[in-house]
Amino acid sequence: MSYPDPSTLQASELLEATIQQLEVVAPEDAAEVLRDEVRRRALALDSFVSHAPDRAQIAEELSEVDVERVIQLVGTTRTALHLIAAAIVELGTTARAIADTVQWMELRPVGKDGTQQHLGVDVAYILLYRALTREQRWLLHTLAVWSPLPATISREHALTVAVQSGIALDELVTPEDLDHLVALALVDRADLHPEADLATRSPSTYQRIRIDPYVRYIASSGLTTWTIPAKRIDELAHLEPTDIVTATFTNWGVRFAEVIAGPTLPTPNDVQSSDDEATADDDAPTLTPEPALEALTDDEAWVALEPEAPHILLAAAYARELGAAEHIYRLCQLLGPLLRRNGTPPARALLRPLLESGLLAARMVKATNETLLLATQLADLAIDEHEWERAEMLADEALAAALQRKDMRVIGFATRRVAALAVRLRHSAKAMTRAKQAVALARANGDRAELDESITLLAAATKLAEG
Repeated sequence: MSYPDPSTLQASELLEATIQQLEVVAPEDAAEVLRDEVRRRALALDSFVSHAPDRAQIAEELSEVDVERVIQLVGTTRTALHLIAAAIVELGTTARAIADTVQWMELRPVGKDGTQQHLGVDVAYILLYRALTREQRWLLHTLAVWSPLPATISREHALTVAVQSGIALDELVTPEDLDHLVALALVDRADLHPEADLATRSPSTYQRIRIDPYVRYIASSGLTTWTIPAKRIDELAHLEPTDIVTATFTNWGVRFAEVIAGPTLPTPNDVQSSDDEATADDDAPTLTPEPALEALTDDEAWVALEPEAPHILLAAAYARELGAAEHIYRLCQLLGPLLRRNGTPPARALLRPLLESGLLAARMVKATNETLLLATQLADLAIDEHEWERAEMLADEALAAALQRKDMRVIGFATRRVAALAVRLRHSAKAMTRAKQAVALARANGDRAELDESITLLAAATKLAEG
């Protein structure tokens, strides 16, 4: 099943697309689905009220639930049945309580109407939400800023973001709060199989959760209902709760990339970091490297990084929205070498949009050094993928940035690359001009290897022009 990409849709379009993804159970199967879900949850270790009861006890509990009436009230979407089963098991919710909630929401019974089945999820969500503490509500809302399905979320990382962002609002989130959300089916466990050696040693990699797209949509609106505590208004007056969560999430992304990159961080000398790079915030969330994540091999690092790829891209997107371009540059710097060495399609699927996000940010703030570095790296990828026209466009941009830097060796390299691409694309006039410039620059730099390469390019450009 495919899921809508929030970054490409307006709010109304996202809502409609998310509703369309809800699975509707056939009416004749709904009663049995609900009964099975109640039985399963009653026997689940996640349950807080029923620890492996015997089947007689489950049958007794089911006999007290008017299943047909429940379905009439909440409809037959699988998500609504999943949530309402948790309410029945964990909260002792009855059909009467559900009917009272439907009436309070000024709705008709969803199963009777049949045209707006998503409202059944709304009803179940309200029943469960009322049972949450403030800390659990904050945690639930913060989960909505993570990437939607099919992405899953590391339990440890989700708690890192919720705990650190909650501090700003005096909400002290704990791991037990996440356990309650799982028990109430507002989030579901989605552990990866810990078959890889790294995963076996690193629970933060394989112990994961997921949140239903429509539940996530509802939870996302909850962030706007929070207010900054009065005692912190002066300190955080320029921020909304949503900003606090997204900033915390972005900081998490950078800290996680630092862990993955290992103790020896890449420090490229060919392009200086920008003068205005921000220093780390003292209140930024920390992610202490586990012993299992120190000095990783490239294969081990990818095992840990791959499940977080959607979140890394989302962190870069949030950084752009927050005007924190330095965070995107840092993500590119930390993860770029690893992803290039990996070279697999999934790694390239992360590397390219990450570099593109960095380049967009660099263009926006006219950061010459970052534009040069990122345009050059993207040109490398385009060449690897034989996208020659795209490579030429990016090489031209890198050359323009190199000229602004006024570093003759960098200008020489960028000029030779443009000349080579112009030859391949049979742009004879451009190839001749850039090749001549490359020869002049190589002579000025006094580098024999550069001069030989430039002369070869000039000969190819000349042959192209004569042909």
